[in-house]
Amino acid sequence: MRTTVIKGHERPLTCLRYNSCGDLLFSCAKDHTPTVWYADNGQRFGTYRGHNGAVWCCDISRDSSRLITSSADQTAKLWDLKSGK
Repeated sequence: MRTTVIKGHERPLTCLRYNSCGDLLFSCAKDHTPTVWYADNGQRFGTYRGHNGAVWCCDISRDSSRLITSSADQTAKLWDLKSGK
């Protein structure tokens, strides 16, 4: 087993999730920016901007096409994984 250190958030983490295949890792933090990483090497796949508060939780659809996030700004957002919209 190899250890990979992923650095990219400016504030403490609040949630981590793998997709069903285990190839993507999703992270949420108090820095308002949910992020997705390649699990095998720790490279950033994408960042989702639009929340105005800490992002507390996230989950990914079974087919890894959509991401849902919930935030302290009292919103939940449904994101298209590839486009970020």
